[in-house]
Amino acid sequence: ILVVGHLGPDPDAYSSVLLLGQLITFNFPKKEVVMLLDTKEMLEKLSFLRGYDKLEQGDLVTIINKYESELIIFVDGGNYEMFFRDVDVLKKSLFGRKTALFDHHQESEKSFDYYLREERFSCTDVIFEQLVKREGWEAFPGYEEVYLVGTLSDSNRFYYKMEGYRDTFNNVADVLDKGYSIREITDRIFTYSKEEILVFNIMNRHITYKDNYVYSYI
Repeated sequence: ILVVGHLGPDPDAYSSVLLLGQLITFNFPKKEVVMLLDTKEMLEKLSFLRGYDKLEQGDLVTIINKYESELIIFVDGGNYEMFFRDVDVLKKSLFGRKTALFDHHQESEKSFDYYLREERFSCTDVIFEQLVKREGWEAFPGYEEVYLVGTLSDSNRFYYKMEGYRDTFNNVADVLDKGYSIREITDRIFTYSKEEILVFNIMNRHITYKDNYVYSYI
């Protein structure tokens, strides 16, 4: 089973891959699961998440062929273009294999054997609600931080209202009852790095003001 997030993965894509991949492994230990992100540079600020060290980097089609994947599960993207640039090549590699999709964006492509899309705060939230809360899968130890990172990052700390928010808040409450902190998680994923602050300082020294806009540069 191959679980893959979209190109240029954000924290929700990381969390969705980690949550789903480890849920499958924990509940079905005889299954071989590969968790994949097609990115040149990993988000090291998420390295504290359980399973981060098991994430693979690489080209989706290459990995499908390498492991002879029987089931490919796409997460946090509405169509094939979000996962591989050459869709025709991807579709050829998917021939004869089962596919599934978990997503929370606007409805798009439905050409998957299993398809679940809900308008929720995050794809992580969709996966957790469907598999753990509705279907009764057992959550693995350490799922809490994975769930919080995906849900808090994509909702920008619940900045706006979304369908299913009561279910989400109940899930978050369960995590907080275990001693986890929203502030500690958001400090990790939203705090600027030293390098980012240095870039801001340089850009602040190079600001051009026009009548209708302002821009800065390095």
